[in-house]
Amino acid sequence: DREDVDVVAEADGPKKQTDDDLDAPLSAPPSARVVRETYGLNRDQAFAVSAALRATVEAARRVPVFERTVSPVRLVHGPFGSGKTKTLASFVKEAASRLRDENRPDF
Repeated sequence: DREDVDVVAEADGPKKQTDDDLDAPLSAPPSARVVRETYGLNRDQAFAVSAALRATVEAARRVPVFERTVSPVRLVHGPFGSGKTKTLASFVKEAASRLRDENRPDF
């Protein structure tokens, strides 16, 4: 039973990270709507961040390139003041937050 496993793990104290843990898949990335609401981005910016997070998750899961749902190459472009830095900062903040929450120092 899953609850028994959790209780035993808590009783043993914090789990040490092993090489096997680094192969565990990251959780699914948030939707563009969640990213938009969380970071105050416009629709295009939120889609760019969400797609970049998805590419990161697929790379971490070692999904073969021909099976990936988004390109691992991302390009953010636009004129001065269009939010390129805010978009990139939102990606970095979300990625770092997810890695911290999942206790994964491997990126």
